[in-house]
Amino acid sequence: MEISYKIVVSYEVMEIDMKRVKEKSNKDKKKVAGKTKKMKKDIETPWYAIFPLLVINIALILVLVINVFHPLSIKKTEIKEGNLSGNSNTSKEGTPIKSDPARGKYYISGVPYIDQNEIGYPTGCEAVSATMAARYAGYVVTTATIVENTKTDVKGKRLEPETPQEGVEQIWYGGNPFEVFVGHPSKKPSEGSYGCYANPIVKALLATGVPATDISGCSVEDLFSYIGQGKPVVVWCVKNAGDITEGITWQYEDGSGSYTELVGEHCAVLVGYDGEFVYLNDPSAGKDVSQPKDKFITNWQKLHSQALIIN
Repeated sequence: MEISYKIVVSYEVMEIDMKRVKEKSNKDKKKVAGKTKKMKKDIETPWYAIFPLLVINIALILVLVINVFHPLSIKKTEIKEGNLSGNSNTSKEGTPIKSDPARGKYYISGVPYIDQNEIGYPTGCEAVSATMAARYAGYVVTTATIVENTKTDVKGKRLEPETPQEGVEQIWYGGNPFEVFVGHPSKKPSEGSYGCYANPIVKALLATGVPATDISGCSVEDLFSYIGQGKPVVVWCVKNAGDITEGITWQYEDGSGSYTELVGEHCAVLVGYDGEFVYLNDPSAGKDVSQPKDKFITNWQKLHSQALIIN
């Protein structure tokens, strides 16, 4: 009887344990089913809930594609021109120059330097020089913005017809450089690009919100007096104090007149002078480059004494 009792008890205990295991298994199944249902619910999120994320992702992809295949000129300019807040040099640092009024030496330090070729304007010395002067005065402006606001004769100087034709006279045509930029700053001289004088650049500066004054025709004394006042002057000159020669004469397309090309026409920022030399931030030759003062004055006067200042 004792053996039978033990067996029955063991059986009952086993049965109870099996029951508990079964109940636990059922509970686990319910938990799994609940989680599965929740996951399914999450997966079945309506499309409009993820639409904003989809739009953002598409926009980011488009921005990447545009920057890779069609980079904006303004972006390129900002990278090459450095700090847009002004008063910063970028490259081609020259030997430091100090003013010494007692010895007749005047120099404006801190005028930023921009290389016209590095930013893609082989004939854009006028706009680049204006940008340097404007930056020094504290205006946030890029060369690209000034170029965009400069009235331009994009066809440049050209011979029409291009090829000789029997009985047809070939005539050179081009814009008036006192009114428009002849060609385009992004083009080379070999592509018919020439340049312009102060008036179109002053108008471009004003259009970008930079106050400027055309002081062309001023006396040599007045020109240098601005340096003493701490005002850099955008001047028309010849690179490395070279010689000016006359080139072709072209007719204005509207028949209002003609212009004889002055080969060597260039533009830079006058930042200093003394008894023998002037000092220029030349967008092609470098920062603080010097030229013999007498030769600079002669070339400047041959180039119609063109100059402008930032107010």
